Amino acid sequence: MAGLIALGVLGLAILLIIHNAIRLTILARRREIGIMELVGATHTFISVPFLCEGVFYGVGGAVVASTLLSAMHNGLIRVLEVWRMPVPLSQGEVLQNCILLTLVAGAVFGLLGSWFSLLRSHKNVMS
Repeated sequence: MAGLIALGVLGLAILLIIHNAIRLTILARRREIGIMELVGATHTFISVPFLCEGVFYGVGGAVVASTLLSAMHNGLIRVLEVWRMPVPLSQGEVLQNCILLTLVAGAVFGLLGSWFSLLRSHKNVMS
């Protein structure tokens, strides 16, 4: 239960961080967006780079988290071996699943954060 609550709180924080980063990017590029609209660019053509940027931010954060998780896991395994404590054989599979889940979650949170930012900024900047 505590893990789900932590996931919710951290997920909301990630969404807010990515939302603000994309919103600032949109505001910084509002002149270019206006020019693109004047020459006939569709909303999709304008939005896709911002969505990709959000996914990039999410996956980049997930890569950093996965690297730290892997380093901590390997260090813990070494400590357990030094203390001659039993180490379950499935630890490598669990680590791989956690890393994969972290990368997917990072991409999803990045996409959602940038999508929310585009929805909100569409009214103010675009059109």
